[in-house]
Amino acid sequence: MTISLEDIETLLLLYKYKSVEQVSKEMNISDGTVKYRVKNIESFLNRKIVKSLGTRKVEFTDYGEIVIEEFRKIKNILEKLKVYGEQMTYEIKIASGEVAGIYFLPQIAKAFKDKYAEYKINIEVLSTLDVFRSLEDGSADIGFVASINFDEIKNTLSNYRVIRLVKNKLVVIGKKGSLRKDKISVKEILNFPYIGRKYNSGIQAEVRKILESEGFSENDLNIVYKLDNSSSVINAVIEGIGISIVSFIQAKRYIEAGLLDYAELDTKVESYLYAIDPWKGKNEIINKFINFTINFIIENLNI
Repeated sequence: MTISLEDIETLLLLYKYKSVEQVSKEMNISDGTVKYRVKNIESFLNRKIVKSLGTRKVEFTDYGEIVIEEFRKIKNILEKLKVYGEQMTYEIKIASGEVAGIYFLPQIAKAFKDKYAEYKINIEVLSTLDVFRSLEDGSADIGFVASINFDEIKNTLSNYRVIRLVKNKLVVIGKKGSLRKDKISVKEILNFPYIGRKYNSGIQAEVRKILESEGFSENDLNIVYKLDNSSSVINAVIEGIGISIVSFIQAKRYIEAGLLDYAELDTKVESYLYAIDPWKGKNEIINKFINFTINFIIENLNI
């Protein structure tokens, strides 16, 4: 046997008005329903709460007075919880590599918050390896990366749900006027001064995979600089220090502004952007954000 919130509210109103008829009018229920709810509470507690429901003015027993006091506390707690629930915000902590974290996640986060005002989204842009470290130590709820091609995560990748979001087209970029071909082979890249990223970069991991697919290694590149972020790489390329391989998403606005040449990379290796879910589909909030992200990319982003 249980009692409901309606039972509690009925009893509190009965204590207020001391009249079954008045309670039935206010709650828009029958006198019989009022009496039934009171009897239900008495059966649940196995004690008399009111002396009689048949009199014009309802009188409560001493025990009934105690019950009313406790029920008031319960109702106050429930009302506070209701208000708290209405005002509650849920934080989604995102650890992301540079491509997603700078070039499209901010748009997605804004659209998500516009639709779901109760959510707060915090995006931290990190290297790909640091994204996985954040997922491992629980400081991030979801990750976005440009590569899963790291020896350091091979043994733990099965701990995550890996969602392939969208193809990440990699291109060769050079100073304006320096690239005279529309497509460049991996072998040809070895002849140029090369500006690379640090080891923990997702894009650099994809470059290593591309080199290995052609029988080369990172050591075969003529690396003149290894930089921390794509902006530094692109600026160095614009200055004519060397060429590089970057995501077209990163280079697009510089190409459109006439600051860079670019060429297709002649490779069969395909690169993607991934969502990394440490909850493996068991967190409804993260599932909602992932599904929203997938739909937003399909409907709004030309990448």
